[in-house]
This record gives sequence, structure tokens and C-alpha cells, in this order.
Amino acid sequence: MTSIILKGQAGQGIQLLSQVLAKILADNGYEVAVTGRYSAFARAEESQATVVFSDKKIENPLVEEADVTYDLGDRNLLAELTKGDIEAPANMVLLGRIITSNKLKATPQTLTRYLPRAHLKENLAAFKKGLTL
Repeated sequence: MTSIILKGQAGQGIQLLSQVLAKILADNGYEVAVTGRYSAFARAEESQATVVFSDKKIENPLVEEADVTYDLGDRNLLAELTKGDIEAPANMVLLGRIITSNKLKATPQTLTRYLPRAHLKENLAAFKKGLTL
């Protein structure tokens, strides 16, 4: 069983990232569980999601300490993902990075099934960038 914690501020797309990642993991044959915590009322509040995946049935998706944690509130990680371009959708760059680091199969065409149509072109470009990190 592998667990990933995704953190950031509300508005950074953490919940979207977790849902799209879960769908890609399921496409790759994994059992998946996602839990999320966020405040929908304020953009400055923290948003967090935990994605747990396994090739076996997941009995308990709650984790005390994840195998990997990504925090988009971390300026160093954010700078690495966006290379100084604060307009880049860092959540999609991070998705590409997670796909690559876990050796998952996903293409930009796969993402078109899971992403909202708004800003699709920018999100796909950011995902492609993340695949090379």
C-alpha cells in the first residue's frame, strides 16, 4: 500500500489533483481510496487530500504518516514546479511528476476525460511539463 498526502491552500486545486490522480490510478489497475479536508469558504485556508493505492484491497485508507507528502504551500516545491511562473497550474505539473515517479500510464488524452474544459489547454501543458520533472 502506498500513500500520498497532497497539501496546499484552498484554490490551488488540491482536491481536483487528488480526484484526477485517483482516476488515473484506477485506470492503471490499482485499488484507490481518497480522503479530503478543506474549507470551501476561504482561499487562504489549507486544503489537504490523502490518496492511498494498492494492488490489493484497501482495508483502512487512513494513514498517520504518508509515504510521500507534497505541499504546494512549500515555496521551494512551488518554485521547482513552476520554474518561477506563478501562473502555471502547479497542481497539474505535480500530477505529471507523480505519474512519472510512480511509473503510471497516463497521457494528456487521458486527462481530457477527467479535467474540466475550462483552462484545459493550460492544464494539459502543465501536465506535460510535470512528466519531465
